Amino acid sequence: MRLTLVFLAGLCIAGAHAQSGPTDPKAQKTYAEAQDMLKNHQYAFALDAFKKAAKQDSHCIACDQQIIDLGLEREDYKSAMAAGQQIITLVQNPKDNATAHYMFACCAPAQPNTKTICSIKVNTSSKLLCRQTQP
Repeated sequence: MRLTLVFLAGLCIAGAHAQSGPTDPKAQKTYAEAQDMLKNHQYAFALDAFKKAAKQDSHCIACDQQIIDLGLEREDYKSAMAAGQQIITLVQNPKDNATAHYMFACCAPAQPNTKTICSIKVNTSSKLLCRQTQP
């Protein structure tokens, strides 16, 4: 259920930006290879390829969304949270910013052996502040 909500939230951001992938030519090639790996059910290799594409094109929201989806599916929460934080820094629209914070918050409680305490600070710009504590 959580993965579905994160995916739907990602679609909202992708639709708002109308970005189908990276803009850098090297990153486009890596992104296409990662998509092919997904089609062939090579999820671990696809996750690494999406990370590489995101590193090559630091403004690729589609890459970060794929990293979140695959990271949660493969239980690579560190990668999913890093991609969530990257998306938060890339979006400017308040609606997209709220969606990005929601995606990040969905990644945080998924980590095992970690309690996440979230609070919402509402002022001119909404921010989700999360603090993690080890049990």
